[in-house]
Amino acid sequence: MGLSSPQSPALADGGLQRPWAWLLFALAVLAVPALAMWRQAQAPEPPPHLGLLPDYALIDQAGQPSHARDLLGDIVLVDFIFTRCPDICPTLSTQMAAIADTLGERPFDGPALRLVSISVDPGFDRPEVLAAYGQGYGARLPQWRLLTGEPEAIDQLLASLAQTVDRLGETEDGRPKIAHSQRILLVDPQGEVRAFHPIDEEGLEALARDIEALADEAR
Repeated sequence: MGLSSPQSPALADGGLQRPWAWLLFALAVLAVPALAMWRQAQAPEPPPHLGLLPDYALIDQAGQPSHARDLLGDIVLVDFIFTRCPDICPTLSTQMAAIADTLGERPFDGPALRLVSISVDPGFDRPEVLAAYGQGYGARLPQWRLLTGEPEAIDQLLASLAQTVDRLGETEDGRPKIAHSQRILLVDPQGEVRAFHPIDEEGLEALARDIEALADEAR
C-alpha cells in the first residue's frame, strides 16, 4: 500500500511508531499549498480596466510610423511631454528613465516594458528634435519611443483619454506655455489602459505594484 512505501521518509525505519514523524510528514505535505496561498496573499491587487488605448498614427524620433497596435503584447507606460518644457517634462522624462533602469526590460519576469512619450508641441517637436531630447534621458529604440505627428491627431488622442491640454501662449523668451497631463498611463498587453499615476513617490510606488500585477496576470 502507498502508506508503507519506502519513498516516504516519515514512514521509513519504523516511522509508524514515531508520532512526531507523522507531524513532519503532515507539515511537509501542507507546506506547498500554504506557500502558494501566501504568495497569492502577497500578490498586488490588479488595477481596474479603464478602456482600450485608442489607435493612433504618429511617427517616432527616427521618423518611423508608430501605432498603438504595435504595443500589443507588452506592458506600456505613456506620458505627454514637449521638449521646450522647463519644469514638469524633465521630471516626467527623468522618472520614465528611472523606471526603465530600475525594472529592466522584463519587469517581474513578465512581458517586455515599453515607454511612449507623446509631444504636445508637435509643430516644433519634429523627429530630430525628439531624438536629441531623448538622448539626454537615454531613450533607446525600440524600448522608448518619442512620438510626434499632426496636432489634430495628438489632441484627439488626448481627448479620448480624458487628458486635457491648454496652450496658453508664450513666455517672454518665446517658449510655449502648455498645460498638460502630468501622469503616467499604464497600458496592459491587451492594449487596455489600467491606471493613471502621478509621479510623486506614492504614485511611483503604486505604478510599480501595478506593473507587477500585470506581469502576474500574463503568467
